[in-house]
Amino acid sequence: METNQRDVATRVVAELKRHGHIAVFAGGCVRDEILGLEPSDYDVATSALPDQVESIFERTLPVGKAFGIIVVVIDGQTIEVATLRADGQYGDGRRPDSVRFVTSLEEDARRREFTMNAMFKDPTTGEIFDFFGGQQDLADGIIRAVGNAEERIDEDRLRMLRAVRFASRYGFEIDPALRSAICKLAPELHRGPKGLAWERISKEFRGILTSANPVIGLDFMMEFGLMAEVIPELLETDSPLGDQDPVWHPEGNTWAHSRFVVQNLAGSSFELILAGLLHDVGKPRTQEKHECGRITNYGHAEVGAEMARDITRRLKLSNESSHRIVELVRLHMKMHTVRGMRQSKLVALLERDDIHDLIALQDADSRGKGPFCDGNPYTQKDFLLGKLEELSRIDQESQRLGAAPLVNGFILIELGFKPGPTFKVILDEAMAAQREGVFSTSEAARGWVTEQYVA
Repeated sequence: METNQRDVATRVVAELKRHGHIAVFAGGCVRDEILGLEPSDYDVATSALPDQVESIFERTLPVGKAFGIIVVVIDGQTIEVATLRADGQYGDGRRPDSVRFVTSLEEDARRREFTMNAMFKDPTTGEIFDFFGGQQDLADGIIRAVGNAEERIDEDRLRMLRAVRFASRYGFEIDPALRSAICKLAPELHRGPKGLAWERISKEFRGILTSANPVIGLDFMMEFGLMAEVIPELLETDSPLGDQDPVWHPEGNTWAHSRFVVQNLAGSSFELILAGLLHDVGKPRTQEKHECGRITNYGHAEVGAEMARDITRRLKLSNESSHRIVELVRLHMKMHTVRGMRQSKLVALLERDDIHDLIALQDADSRGKGPFCDGNPYTQKDFLLGKLEELSRIDQESQRLGAAPLVNGFILIELGFKPGPTFKVILDEAMAAQREGVFSTSEAARGWVTEQYVA
């Protein structure tokens, strides 16, 4: 039977207490249990010093011993055990320059960023130790700093994005004092000696987009000035340059539309949601207003794809993630025209590895009018899923999705063609003809090439 992490963490607490030390659950696991949620992991806080923790348990890892953190390994489960401490100054904006080990739960709680993360729980008695009103803030749905909000953020600028992530995750409000502090320090997010590395920013931003309520987080980022530091290109979508054609987009400007698209994609992968957020980022740079009141944005998908490439590089995403997002942005307009495509072009599109993401984005985009979306007549979801099913059952093996081309370079050389630019043209046309069902055997394919390009 697989060992439960909570049970192991409880055993760690009991063993530390048996040796005469204070030991409790700490931080996020306490918060989540109060909210009735399943914690992703369990952390333990103790008065035992790091050396004492190592001596008590058979297998440990000194992952952050200088800061009082020892990982205890039992039955394949890893439990982070942290000695109660008070932090010194944060010179690098990430870690304290020095720590002082203490034996007071309240003193340890004082160093934590938000009241809802500054609570402790004795798993054996169920007693909650709450020194700063965390339980009440959870009940009220408020994210509040421990002590002076500006000081907490100045210690680690990442806390600005963490506050937004928690608001997105739980649907909470943010305390006015914390709001004010974030607005003041947002311009320094990645600047100066305490500026954040883009890898840390990207990780928190990923958490915001993949939360239960990503639009809440995006709205806070816009309001607090954080979006101007992370993806400033999106600010133009909420300006006159972001105005859209009133006939096609009664919901408002590009930002309003993008919010609805993200909302429609909530619960999807980070790459798909980010593509939804960026799918129209090129509209402000391609906007044309006409005397009749109509607005066009020709080429915005292509422009947006290049902008998305720059944005994903800034966020330090992997090449694979970046390529996936850029392609979704580049192709999102083409997905609206699938009913009029030639069979060969449609099959080529349906063969893409990211076709299901493209279908989801097109559906979210077509429904991105919020309350103005009446029956969603423009979604191609059912049509495309039907085509995928139809093509997977097609009788002709040569026309199945993923079928090998019946004309390749070796055949062209045998027919007398010399390798060069013409090769690609012939191969592309031959694959299109194969998908259209013009030929279904190698012999017929050779005859088609001869007829088209030799005779």
